[in-house]
Amino acid sequence: MNKSERTALELALESETPYQGLRGIKPDPNLLLYLPAAIARGGEIAPLSLRDNVLRLACATPDIDLAALRTRFPRLALELCISPAQEIRDVLVGMKERSR
Repeated sequence: MNKSERTALELALESETPYQGLRGIKPDPNLLLYLPAAIARGGEIAPLSLRDNVLRLACATPDIDLAALRTRFPRLALELCISPAQEIRDVLVGMKERSR
């Protein structure tokens, strides 16, 4: 386990937020329509799935500000999990490449 994974796991345990590793995960690039790229990159947040009006987000820290997202999509429930920052960045790069 590398330092980024250890840090994410510790944060998940401390905040009682689920942990999820993202290696090999390839979310639908269309999910970026819900999460503007500037917010995703700046907050190290990646949208993972949308099911039954619940958007699952991977974030590097549990104390992210999602007010803009909640305002933009008030009926959308947000479910957070903690993931290693580098894995979030890798997922975002992959989503951007697949959306071209």
